[in-house]
Amino acid sequence: MGGPASSDWQRSRPRPGWRCWGGGTAFFNSGDFDGDGKSDLALLYDYGAGHVSLLTLNANPSGSGGFGGLVPRWDGSHWGTGTKFMTTGDYNGAGKSDIALFKDYGTTGATCAGDAHQAIATLTADPYGTGALHSPATAWESTCWGGGTAFMN
Repeated sequence: MGGPASSDWQRSRPRPGWRCWGGGTAFFNSGDFDGDGKSDLALLYDYGAGHVSLLTLNANPSGSGGFGGLVPRWDGSHWGTGTKFMTTGDYNGAGKSDIALFKDYGTTGATCAGDAHQAIATLTADPYGTGALHSPATAWESTCWGGGTAFMN
């Protein structure tokens, strides 16, 4: 019975990958952004006042289960508030994970009653396997969708 042997525990215990990370992480999700077959992490960091940044932690090439350092991929200093969800998937069929952000504009620009203006912006992965992401592009928008969207997967 009992737990793992001491040497096994030393090899498998969680190890911090970075220090001094602030509390503004709004969302994170996994995906293979560089096309190497390993899951990386994407983090949307909210600085407040409509300023957000997207950063990635790429999986170590060795397959150790660890990650490299944080890499800034996009900075939206004037993105605005209202990002409600973030998800990942291969939206353009290029074989690498892209990122989708669901943004709720509320009544701004709405053409019907209620908080009705929503949009999805995608940040597609660079086709060369660098892990870079293109700037957000509007993939879908509705000025009369409604404000009741509760989740995005």
